[in-house]
Amino acid sequence: MTGDAATLSPAAESVLLALQYALRYGFTGDPIQIARVALLSEMPEAQCWNVVQELQRRGLVIAHDGGPGRSLSSTASLTEGGREAVSRLGAIASRGPVLEFVEGLDELKRVVLNTVAEHELRWAGGSATRSQARTSIRNAITPKPDIEAANREIDLLVGSHLEAFGGREPSYRVTLLGLLASRWGTDALEVISKLRNMLRDLKNADGALFRYSWGSVRRVLGLPAKALNLAHIAITRAKLGHGLFDTEGDYWWATPPDLDILLEVPSGLDYVRGVLHSDSVPPVPTPAVLGGSMSEAPPSEAVAASVLEQVKQMLGPSENPTVRLQEAFERLDLHPAIAAACTKMFRDGHYRNAVLDAGIALVNYVKEKSGRRDVDGAALMHHVFSVNNPALAFNSRRTQTERDEQEGLMHLFVGAVQALRNPRAHTLVPDSPEEALETVVLLSFLAKRLDRAKFRRATGTRKKKKGP
Repeated sequence: MTGDAATLSPAAESVLLALQYALRYGFTGDPIQIARVALLSEMPEAQCWNVVQELQRRGLVIAHDGGPGRSLSSTASLTEGGREAVSRLGAIASRGPVLEFVEGLDELKRVVLNTVAEHELRWAGGSATRSQARTSIRNAITPKPDIEAANREIDLLVGSHLEAFGGREPSYRVTLLGLLASRWGTDALEVISKLRNMLRDLKNADGALFRYSWGSVRRVLGLPAKALNLAHIAITRAKLGHGLFDTEGDYWWATPPDLDILLEVPSGLDYVRGVLHSDSVPPVPTPAVLGGSMSEAPPSEAVAASVLEQVKQMLGPSENPTVRLQEAFERLDLHPAIAAACTKMFRDGHYRNAVLDAGIALVNYVKEKSGRRDVDGAALMHHVFSVNNPALAFNSRRTQTERDEQEGLMHLFVGAVQALRNPRAHTLVPDSPEEALETVVLLSFLAKRLDRAKFRRATGTRKKKKGP
C-alpha cells in the first residue's frame, strides 16, 4: 500500500489533518493521544483507532497501542511520509478572488498572491519564501521574467497585500487585502460574513461571550476539516478573533475588544472595507462583483463613510501607556524566527498570543536545528541539550564551568517550554505589555544562543566490530 494522498479516504484525511493541526494549533506535543485525535477528527474513538492502524500499515502514522483503556494511553504521530501526504492534500478548493480587490493587479502580482496564500493554506502557520514566490512567477509567465523583475513585483506588494518577515531569506504572508485578492478571496469573505452572523447570535445569547470554537464555526458555516487554516487566517486578519488555544478537545479563538460594536457594521463586505481602511490600505471605491449568495449591494457614500470611520476609530491604534512599549518592541533586534512568529500579535496588542507563538517558534527552531522531531516540549530540550550526550552543544564541555553552562542553558530551554509556552497554550494566562516584552526578549536570546550551538551526532550506540 502507498501513501498517495489521492487514495486516502475522507476519514483518513480527517485523521492526518487532526494530527497536523494538533501539532501546529494544539501545542500538545508529539505523539498525540487517540482520544484527542478522535475529538479533532469528529469520529468515534474506536473508528479513529481503526483508521490510525490502517494509516500505520501505509507508513503514514506511527501508532502506539496502550492496550486496555487505550483512550488514556494510545497515541499516534505523523511519519515523514505522513507529513508529505498532508502537504499533498493541497489547499481547500477556491472560488476566485473578490473582484473589487484585484483592481490594478497585473498577472504577475496575482500569481505571487496565489502562491503565498496557497502556502499558508497548505501548511498550518506557514509562510512562503522569496525563492518560492519568485519561482512561481517565473514558471507562470512566458517568457520568464528575470530575477530582478520578479523581485520588484514581490516588493511592490509588501505593506499592502503581503507582510514580510526577516531572516536569511525574506518570507511572506498575505494580509487581509492579499487574501481577498487571491483566488481564495471569495471563500474568505464568505467565512467572515457568515462568522459575523454567528457571533451576533452568540453575543445576543450570552453578553459575556469571550471565546468561540473551531467546532462551532465548522458546523455553523458548513466547512470541511481542511478549512481550518483558511478560517484561522480569515478570522485573525479580519480582527474577529485571536488565538488559537487548545482546550476541552477543541481549538478556540478569543473574541476581540468591543465585539458588539464590530458586529454593528451592516455587512461583511462593509466590515472588510472598514478593516482595510483602518489599516491604512486605501479602500477601492468600485462596487463588489461577487457570485451567488455572497453578492451585496454597496451602501450609499454617506453610509460607507460612516462605517469606515467607525471601524477605523475602533480598530486603529489607541493612545495609551502601552505606546512606549510598542516603540521599544520595534527597536529590538529580535531573532528572525522569534520576530516572524510574534511581531504581528505584539503590534496588535495580543500579548499572550505573542508570547505563546514566540515559545512555539523556539521549540520548532530547536527541532529544526537538532533534527529531533520525534520528541517535543521539555523532553526535547533534555534530549537535545543533555550535558553528557547533546545533539546541540554550546561549548566543548571539557571543564566544569563549560559543563555547568551547558546544563544551565538546557534548564533555560526547559523552562521556556514549561513556564512560558505551556501555560499559555492551555489556559488564558493574561500578559501585560511589560511581561510580554521581557519574555519575548528572553526567547529571542535563547534562539540566538541556539544559532551558536554546534551540532553533534548522538554517541549513545556503539558500532559493531566487523569480521568474525
